[in-house]
Amino acid sequence: MASIQDVPPAPTRSPPSERAPLLPERQNTSSSKRQISPLALLIPLAVAIRLTSTLPATTLLGLIQSVICRFWLTSNGNLPPGGEISEELCAVPEVEKAYAAVISAISIGDGLGGADDADFSV
Repeated sequence: MASIQDVPPAPTRSPPSERAPLLPERQNTSSSKRQISPLALLIPLAVAIRLTSTLPATTLLGLIQSVICRFWLTSNGNLPPGGEISEELCAVPEVEKAYAAVISAISIGDGLGGADDADFSV
């Protein structure tokens, strides 16, 4: 067991001055590397989230247009035998009017709060 005489004395330090740094300087050799701000990392993430949140809406609009076109072609007897509908077949004023009416009704419903997801929760 070591006695008190065996422990070497603590090195004496000079009293701190006002110009002495409070923290030791880093010995980092990569100081030329530029640090990336956390905000710069969050901006692309926020843009990606915003864009992906609109994907279901654009998919729904395409689906609505396809259904309206299919109903119009079926009612007029112009549905192709294979069932494959091209954009040229749907580019008629009647289909565009019906599509505009459905989108207007959906927009009015959203504006009034009639189609809110919270209303359908049990």
